[in-house]
Amino acid sequence: MTHQSDPTHHPHPADSDWSPYGADLGSRVQALRRERGLSQTQLAERAGLHRNQVSNIERNVSSGDRCSDPHLSTLYRLAAALGVPPERLLPRR
Repeated sequence: MTHQSDPTHHPHPADSDWSPYGADLGSRVQALRRERGLSQTQLAERAGLHRNQVSNIERNVSSGDRCSDPHLSTLYRLAAALGVPPERLLPRR
């Protein structure tokens, strides 16, 4: 059975344009960071990441002209550093 004919199939971001999901993720990270009074550098240090990674996620950009598409481990690190469950960062589209 193909995904198109499977009524239980829910589109995954990889099946469609990821950009809106990445933008939503970036907005969530930025809002939570600001609510906690953290700079990008402080959040990056708490999460064990480079500040550029945090900046790229918040701006939804990556190398070249691609949008941000962070690893799951990066999302877990950010969530832990922000004191929220990982699902709080995930787009709800």
